[in-house]
Amino acid sequence: MKNNQNIWMMGWVSFFTDLASAMIKPIIPIYVVLVLHEGVDKLGVVVAISTFVSFALRWFGGWLSDYFGHIKPFLILGYGLSAITKPMIGFAGSWQGVALLSACERFGKAVRAAPKDKLISLSTNSEKQGRAFGLHKTLDISGEVVGALVVFIILYFFGRNEYWIREIFYWTILPSIISMMFLIFFVTDNPDTTLIKNYKNSEKIANEVFSKNLKLQLVLFFAASFLLVSESFMLIRAHEAGVLLAFLPLLVMASTLTQVLLSYFTGKTADDHGYEKVLLWGITAGLISLLFLAAGQKSFVALGFVFQGIFMVATINAIRMRLGKFKQAKGKIYGWFYSIHAVVTATGALVTGWLWQVLGGTETLLLFAGIYSVLLLLYISVRNYFRKY
Repeated sequence: MKNNQNIWMMGWVSFFTDLASAMIKPIIPIYVVLVLHEGVDKLGVVVAISTFVSFALRWFGGWLSDYFGHIKPFLILGYGLSAITKPMIGFAGSWQGVALLSACERFGKAVRAAPKDKLISLSTNSEKQGRAFGLHKTLDISGEVVGALVVFIILYFFGRNEYWIREIFYWTILPSIISMMFLIFFVTDNPDTTLIKNYKNSEKIANEVFSKNLKLQLVLFFAASFLLVSESFMLIRAHEAGVLLAFLPLLVMASTLTQVLLSYFTGKTADDHGYEKVLLWGITAGLISLLFLAAGQKSFVALGFVFQGIFMVATINAIRMRLGKFKQAKGKIYGWFYSIHAVVTATGALVTGWLWQVLGGTETLLLFAGIYSVLLLLYISVRNYFRKY
C-alpha cells in the first residue's frame, strides 16, 4: 500500500539526523588535524574506516528487512545508534578514538540506509520513484544546510578553540532526539510478508535483471566515487587555499544548498527523461569539481564544492531511482549497491590521504582529474554498444 506520509516523515527524520551530522562533518577534519595535531594521512585512515563501515555493512540492514519483511525496527536501531555516538566523539583524545566512534556512528547509518530506501520505494508508485527520492533528498540535504549554518555561527561568534569545537559534538544530541521522535511516532512500517515466502526466488530474480548497460553505468559511478576526493580532504584543501577556519562550514553549505535546489529537479528529470542523462550530468560535474579544487584559489575551491554537490545529488538520485524499479529484494539490492560503494570510497580515502601526504594536494587532484577524464571518455565511447544488452 502506498503511503505518501512515510516519504514526508522520513524526509523530516533525515532532516534532523543530517542536521546533526552536518554539525560534525566539517569539524572532524579540523579536530583531527588542527586540534589533535595529526597528519592528513591519519585523517585519511579515519575517513576510510568510517566510510567503509558506513557503506560495507549496508547489505546487513537490507538483508534483515527483506528476510523479516519489516523495516521500522531496523530504522530505529540505526538512527538510535547514530544519535548516541555523535556526542561521544567530543570526548575523544586521539585520532584512534575519533576513528572508533565515527565508525560506530556510521554503523548506525549502515543499518538504516537500505531499509530507508526500501521504505521510500515501497511507499510510492513505480512511475514516481525519482520524484519520491528527490523529495526525500531535498529534506535530507536541507538539514545539512542548517547544520552547517549552525556550525558557522558557533565558530564565528563564539570561538574557534578546542572548547567550542568539542561543544559542537555535544549539542548534536538535540536534533538527534527530534529525529527519533518523528521516526517512532509518525513513520509507519510497510511490511511485505511475500518477501519472507519468496526470499530465495527474489534473490534469483534480482541477480538476473542487472543488464550489462546498468553494470557499466555502476562501474563508471564507482570509479568516479573513488577519484572524487571526500569532503574532509576538500576542507583541508580550502584551508590550504587560505579559507579561514570559521568559514569552512559555509563551503559545506554551498555543496548542500546546491543539492537542495537540484534534488527534486534531478529526480523528476530521471522519471521523465531517463536516469542515464541525470547520471552523466553528475559524473561530468565531478570532473569539473576536481579541476576547480586543483586550481587551488579560494573562488575556484568554492566552485569545487558546488560541483561536488551536483555530482552527489544527480548520481545518487539517478541510481536510487533506477534500483527502485526492481520489484523484489529491494533491501538486498540497495544493500549490495552501498556495500560496493563502501569498498570503493574507503580505498579511495586511503589512497588520497597517502598521495596527499607524499605528492601534495595539487598533484594528487590533477592526477585524479586525468584518470577521471580518461574513464569518462571510455564510457562515452562504448555506451552505445552496451545499450544492446
